[in-house]
Amino acid sequence: MLAAKEQAFIDLHTQHSARVYRYIACRISDRHRAEELAADVFRIAWEKELAEPPGIGWLLATARNVIGNEYKGRRRRQELIERLKDEVRHQVPEPNDEERAAVAEVLVQLRGAGPRGPHAQLLGRADHR
Repeated sequence: MLAAKEQAFIDLHTQHSARVYRYIACRISDRHRAEELAADVFRIAWEKELAEPPGIGWLLATARNVIGNEYKGRRRRQELIERLKDEVRHQVPEPNDEERAAVAEVLVQLRGAGPRGPHAQLLGRADHR
């Protein structure tokens, strides 16, 4: 048999869970996440161990705070992603002058070799003339 506190909580959940869920679902675009956040509201209510079961006003105020935390988390994740992208962009090494000179030299040699040069053989074009 359930203790009185547990039964009161079950009654609270039964009475208000649909309304709390709708309140959250109308404010975020992810139904699955709305279910998780609604569950968080009732977890918070359980953990508070209030003398009396909270009313719908308390539950919706808690839901508003949970939604606020969700938005903050989303914003922080997005900022982190942008910061990491910037870091990766800055970590890609720029070619130095020696590398640029070596590439330029190879390009000059390839241009000077003509259609029958070594690059043409690699491309299978040696016999096309």
